[in-house]
Amino acid sequence: AHARLQQHLKRMYREAYILAEAKTPAGGNFIAPTLIELKGLDQLPEEVFGPIVHIVRYRAKDLDRVITQINATGYGLTFGLHTRM
Repeated sequence: AHARLQQHLKRMYREAYILAEAKTPAGGNFIAPTLIELKGLDQLPEEVFGPIVHIVRYRAKDLDRVITQINATGYGLTFGLHTRM
């Protein structure tokens, strides 16, 4: 699980925007809690279980499209949708 999360974070550093990353204790196999902004939901082809939060921004007019896209992923155990509508 640790190696998989490390690979995911490595890819996110190349392809997404890291909003925040906490520090971890020296030594050990810790994954730092990380907040990542994605360009789109398609950057997350599978569910990621770890101290990592992904954010995708969308316009209110696109809410129906975003919900359809979310439902098509087939995952979402730890998913949340927030809107100011």
